[in-house]
Amino acid sequence: MNEILRGSCIGFALVALLAGCKPATTASTTASSTTASTTPTGKCDSVPDHTYNLPTGRFDEVSQQLAHATGCMIVYRDPTLAAVQVNAVKGQISIRQAMHQALEGTALRIEQEQADTIQVGRR
Repeated sequence: MNEILRGSCIGFALVALLAGCKPATTASTTASSTTASTTPTGKCDSVPDHTYNLPTGRFDEVSQQLAHATGCMIVYRDPTLAAVQVNAVKGQISIRQAMHQALEGTALRIEQEQADTIQVGRR
């Protein structure tokens, strides 16, 4: 009887855990979710109540200034990206739009975007 209960509890726990999981997305779904959205869907899409006027600077400094008060995480694995120069950011725009503006035409690119996270890497 103990074995049956233990097996049932483990099975129930797995079902409960998996019920909260987000289903895997296909390439077409992922591609559409990486484009900038006009409707706020997460912390990276909220537009601040002020206008950005950040000068050209180091990637680590610009990204920290953008992400500081929003909760949008800007992540990168390669520590050498920190010193790469990025563009100035101007306007009353979301963090997502600001990161696209900062990285356009530089050695960096956005590798992955989610509601609350933007991952950056080299081109």
